[in-house]
Amino acid sequence: MKNSFSKDSKTSEASNPSESLKEVESKNNEAATRMHPAHEEYNECRYVGEWGDCDPFKMVRIKEERLVLGGSECVEKRNITKPCSRNELPPGTLWLINEHKLCVLELQKLKSMVEDLHRYIDLIHQRGQSLFNAYNELRKRLMEIRREITMIGEQNHDAEQTINRLRKEVEDWKGRSNKMQIELNQLKAQLKGMEIQVRATKIKNEDLMKKKEEILAEQIRLSSQLDELKTDNRNLKTELLDAERYKDELKGLLVNVSILNDKIKRIKDELHKTRDELRKSRLEAALPKSKGQPIINKDTKVNLDMSMWIIHNITKEEMPVNEPLLKYGEEPKYEKY
Repeated sequence: MKNSFSKDSKTSEASNPSESLKEVESKNNEAATRMHPAHEEYNECRYVGEWGDCDPFKMVRIKEERLVLGGSECVEKRNITKPCSRNELPPGTLWLINEHKLCVLELQKLKSMVEDLHRYIDLIHQRGQSLFNAYNELRKRLMEIRREITMIGEQNHDAEQTINRLRKEVEDWKGRSNKMQIELNQLKAQLKGMEIQVRATKIKNEDLMKKKEEILAEQIRLSSQLDELKTDNRNLKTELLDAERYKDELKGLLVNVSILNDKIKRIKDELHKTRDELRKSRLEAALPKSKGQPIINKDTKVNLDMSMWIIHNITKEEMPVNEPLLKYGEEPKYEKY
């Protein structure tokens, strides 16, 4: 991991000048196209998309674009990449890189401590070997002294003094050997303490590696949640636009419905009026308009005598009135079975 991050950082730092030149050229080209447009709005393919996060391994940013406007020759989706620097990395990735550096520094410190321990252990072995050799020499010396004491015996007072002096030296050497033994025990205890510290540092290193893996998994989960939230946001936007459109259509339909309801109400009123008029006309048609008019008969008689009287006779005949007989029906009777 350390080597991969260091290589990526070196490549990004090395490619920064070329990237800056490319960005300047692209900005100049964009400015030129804005100042002198080609008026190809109806022929060119238009895409919409957003830049993603900087990839810490490849040091590039990916932009996934989807087709918004264009003909059949345009691709529905396309990906655009551009280089990025370490400053554009997400804060979580930067924190992981810093933590990785700290872990690497701790590992280097532990390696140096282990190397020092190995050197210290080698030095202790060397000193122990030298002490063992000195002890063997002392033992040989003691054996020689004992042989000399047994050989000389009680020859003279000088021999006794030399014996006493040698005994003192032996006591001195014994005290020194005891001190060296104590120091050796102390060094062994220190060695055990350093071994315990080494085991503790190894356990701590393993915990840090597990924590790092957990953080990486958490980062992946959060990135997937972010993608899901983005898709949900896009879906909600489309649903909101559809709801607004449906709302406008509903308003128009409600206006049409209110107009139709008014027409239906007006037609119902007219229908009630026509029904009433129809009932009245049926009743008028069923009942006679007036009583029977009398029939007036006229006849003229002329006397053919000299007086020449002319007689006009008028007869009036009453006509019978034929009125309709209205009867009400009997109420139906229901018999039980």
